[in-house]
Amino acid sequence: MKRLLDRNIAGAVEMTALSTDGVYFDCTEADDRTVFVATGSGDVTVLAGGPQGTSDYTIKLTGEVSVFTLDSFMFKYAHGDHKGKVCLKGASSIEVGVIALP
Repeated sequence: MKRLLDRNIAGAVEMTALSTDGVYFDCTEADDRTVFVATGSGDVTVLAGGPQGTSDYTIKLTGEVSVFTLDSFMFKYAHGDHKGKVCLKGASSIEVGVIALP
């Protein structure tokens, strides 16, 4: 996750290609400060990993660049090797980066 520490300064976002097996993204910042940036179009499935017993959720990307936020309590893994992370699945043509706002 790229943490933007200062206002009025641009920063690069590290983009990671998704896979149908799933890719884990750090989601340890506050939900209202965490933004996911996606390039490409298609479906992104957010795997349910949180303690609420929720189901997987699909987000439809419709533009060349899309942004979204998540309620991490529903999707963030609370235990194990992926604690503090959210798992996203999708086509390898979709790339996702995570930004934590100041």
